[in-house]
Amino acid sequence: MLVVTNLTLSYGQKPVVEEVSFEISQGQFVAVLGPNGSGKSTLLRALCRLHKPQTGTVSFAGRDLRDWSQRELAQQMAFVRQSPAAAFDFTVEELAMLGRMPYLRRFQRETEQDYAVVHHYLRLTGLWPLRHRGLHSLSGGELQRAFVCQALVQEPKLLLLDEPTNHLDINHQLELLELLAALNREHRLTVVAVLHDLNLAALYAERLLVLKAGCLVADGPPEQVLRPELVEQTFGCAVSVLLHPVNSRPQVLLMPHA
Repeated sequence: MLVVTNLTLSYGQKPVVEEVSFEISQGQFVAVLGPNGSGKSTLLRALCRLHKPQTGTVSFAGRDLRDWSQRELAQQMAFVRQSPAAAFDFTVEELAMLGRMPYLRRFQRETEQDYAVVHHYLRLTGLWPLRHRGLHSLSGGELQRAFVCQALVQEPKLLLLDEPTNHLDINHQLELLELLAALNREHRLTVVAVLHDLNLAALYAERLLVLKAGCLVADGPPEQVLRPELVEQTFGCAVSVLLHPVNSRPQVLLMPHA
């Protein structure tokens, strides 16, 4: 579905991602990990054409990303920004309905089908009771879920999320990741998410991409990637790695300084 080849991304003359290559198949759940400043968010922005590569290419569904029209691309992929802000005080339902714009012709009104899709995802994300609330009245966690809902309303085949669990308490973090995992499992929605929590990434993602200083230093399933030596070299802290008692996924424990 997604092929990244020798991708270098820069701000000005300073590269923040260098010569990165990987492929993502349809139906995968991929977590992008790495310390602050490693290029995770910039990489994600390049995957949806929000950051122009300095060198290298990104192709989606067999076509160079540059060859897609904006409307076509919005019907195929959706992007949830890190800590999204509400510029206007739309209601939650109005924000979600914006996700149907790629399917509407100019001056066309929303159809019953559009409302059915919006109401489905409002319920699925737990936002149905808040549908008439203004965005400016929401908590940070509620606002985050509203933007995730808007992205799902686009009915994409590829969902890109930049730190989607930011501002969410642990229960809502689990609810959101369970929802993404269910959509991935049952509808083959391809998910690529930047996550800071290594343990949540290991529990829900089948594949981890690890960046350090703009370079891809690891790529594989959690049990291969989350080894103590790699975590220590990447994040600069001593850890121990144990297996989760329920699903045997690796879980990282910080080791306190002596």
